[in-house]
Amino acid sequence: MNTNKILKWVFAASLAVTVSCSDDNDPIVPKGAYENGILVVNEGNFGKGNSSVSFLDSNGKISNDIYSAENNGEKIGDILQSISFSGDDAYFVVNNSNKINVVNRYTLKKKTEIKNEMKQPRYAAFSNKNLYVTSNGYNSTSFVYIYNKNDHAFLKKIEFPRYAEKIAEAGGNIFVQTDGIAYSPTTWQPVATGHTISRINANSNAVDKTIELTDTGIIRDMISASGALYVLSSDSSGSFVYRINGQSAAFEKISLGIPNAQDLAADGGKLYIRASEKVYNMPLQSNTAPSSSVSIPAQSVYGFNVIDGKIYIASSTFTENSTVYVYDLAGKEILQTKAGMGANGFYKN
Repeated sequence: MNTNKILKWVFAASLAVTVSCSDDNDPIVPKGAYENGILVVNEGNFGKGNSSVSFLDSNGKISNDIYSAENNGEKIGDILQSISFSGDDAYFVVNNSNKINVVNRYTLKKKTEIKNEMKQPRYAAFSNKNLYVTSNGYNSTSFVYIYNKNDHAFLKKIEFPRYAEKIAEAGGNIFVQTDGIAYSPTTWQPVATGHTISRINANSNAVDKTIELTDTGIIRDMISASGALYVLSSDSSGSFVYRINGQSAAFEKISLGIPNAQDLAADGGKLYIRASEKVYNMPLQSNTAPSSSVSIPAQSVYGFNVIDGKIYIASSTFTENSTVYVYDLAGKEILQTKAGMGANGFYKN
């Protein structure tokens, strides 16, 4: 019995979508070959220039190195850190090449590059008018670069003394993770640089609020969902989720009752938390810690997301191409396939 074929059939059936319209004869024109699937970011090896993007379609078929295929063999660059979306455009944040490639998200055809003033970019977010890009100095001076969203003209940069990593829009404001992980110079154990989230007013492009989190853990992740900001902080003694109002910046703190939680995702009105080989979930508005979990027995987890009721995991060792696992919400594996080198994230397209 061919188990892989069965898994792919189950995956395709679980993603089947019924499309209806007012006139059954109206043609449905695809926007491109990479619509209605998952983009997988393969960051590559540092200094090797082997970043790539894979596409996992609704039938469970994966296509690798699609950016090069659609752009006459051109390589993305060195360390594709993340992707952000604005309308039909995808912004490929290429860390060690000091640039962002702007492409059509459905065809992957390159439109332009943003390089002006950009050094070591990490993540990007958008307001109505502007593009915001973090540059993390890791325990030294870090920045948020601000560009006009339409013509990509450089506007200004905001300096942060320690950290600038994840960035997200919530309630019309831009929130920046301005603390995170460092390593003790004596023990080389992970330590917190501090416990702050900074808010940038999208009208003035100035920091108007610094939020001090009240636990002693390391800020691990930050996402936006349903107009609020969710921040995960953890260490070996416990894990906490902060739900921050996007407009007032007031927060609620939820103790998860588990150590060393690492990742957040939001899907279907729920917040998902990954800790080691377990995934927990809770309603987005809940103040009660999750009481159950599902097991995801994947090793070397480097990428995580939950999209349309599926758990996506990337196992990346950086010595061979990454393995992508897809589970249902009960923890049953429904697909296993290979992506590129150093898969670190999944994006609904």
